[in-house]
Amino acid sequence: QLINGIPPELAEAMDNTDFIKQARALEEKMMVLDESDFDGMDLKEEMQKTPDLLKDDPYETGGPGSEILKVVSDDHMQELDNSYKKIQETLAKEPWDKVEYKVQLTDFDMLDNQTIQEMDACLDEIQGSAYNCTRWLLYDLDFNVSNLILAAVKHNRDAPIIFQHWFPQLMTYSRYEQARERDFDFNWEDVENADISELERYYQGFGYDEIPKKAPAETGIIGFEDLDEEELKMAAFENWMIEVYNPEWDRKDFDDDNFQDEDNVFSDFYEEPQHP
Repeated sequence: QLINGIPPELAEAMDNTDFIKQARALEEKMMVLDESDFDGMDLKEEMQKTPDLLKDDPYETGGPGSEILKVVSDDHMQELDNSYKKIQETLAKEPWDKVEYKVQLTDFDMLDNQTIQEMDACLDEIQGSAYNCTRWLLYDLDFNVSNLILAAVKHNRDAPIIFQHWFPQLMTYSRYEQARERDFDFNWEDVENADISELERYYQGFGYDEIPKKAPAETGIIGFEDLDEEELKMAAFENWMIEVYNPEWDRKDFDDDNFQDEDNVFSDFYEEPQHP
């Protein structure tokens, strides 16, 4: 199941290892026995002649247990161990899509009930998204989301990238109960103590060589020191629209008995409303 679930490029890398090549060569040389091969043989007598592999050493070289079968030696086991370590190293370093791999590898029936319930509660908290959050929740199971948020702020204090599916996990997962107990009251010391290397591994899992930053146009941050007079007036007007203006002042119902001729914009007697 593991082999079938890995990406094609990783499967190709595994096929090219020396151990896999030797294992397939040995598989081709394996002898298949059937009942005809045992005709005329006294199995009980033959078993008595067979040495005990735990006590006797049937080989001229090497100590007991140095070879389990004639085709599998200590050198083969060493090659297997080296191949396994190489695969693990590749999994950790290669920028392949680990998010999709996590989805393919995960058997939801094998997840415990608490994890399923917390993921469902998190999806309810998100209340819809422009992307598939379920696959990201599976990916995030291998990370500390609380640290990811703090590390994102540490990486870029002015405009950190905070994914939509992060904070709802703090709201619903039992593993982040400590964050809820402190009412998410994090400080700059927490930010400085955040492990930014975990955030790097997080982004590497879906192809980034380094942690990205938002483009200036995407931050929503403006600086008044560089604005001209017209821009300052527009900024002041936007603030007035938010803080002072009430749209009900300009709402006129043509069927209202109180509707006057001076309220009609098509009338010669129209008067512009006087706002604060």
